[in-house]
Amino acid sequence: MQVEDKEINGFLIENFNQHGLEVGKTQGICPLCSTDRKPENKKAKCSSYDWERGLGTCHNCITTFQLHPYHRKGAS
Repeated sequence: MQVEDKEINGFLIENFNQHGLEVGKTQGICPLCSTDRKPENKKAKCSSYDWERGLGTCHNCITTFQLHPYHRKGAS
């Protein structure tokens, strides 16, 4: 899988991988809830990442999050 770090479907990426996750991996920790979990669960893989769409989903806190913020081309 080729991960594009400048553009997603016509949108310009402002900050690629804003959470510092392992690029290209499809599963990993949740940047939103993993720090608040019990020590033995902090590194549990509770999230799925979709790098091509720029979204992640946590199966623990049931939240969808952006892997990188982006904006429309030509928008100021």
